[in-house]
Amino acid sequence: TSGSMSGATTKEAKSWGKVKDDSDSITVIGDATILFPLAISYALEKLLNENLIRVE
Repeated sequence: TSGSMSGATTKEAKSWGKVKDDSDSITVIGDATILFPLAISYALEKLLNENLIRVE
């Protein structure tokens, strides 16, 4: 196996020792073709609002 967590929940990853028990984590279940663009849009908006990037 590759050792990846693809398809595994955060709870499972903690039980295998791949994620520390005391770490903050969330699990989002959804389709990447919808969630990835939303996450990128959010990140870009946040960077623009904090003047960390600019559009020319």
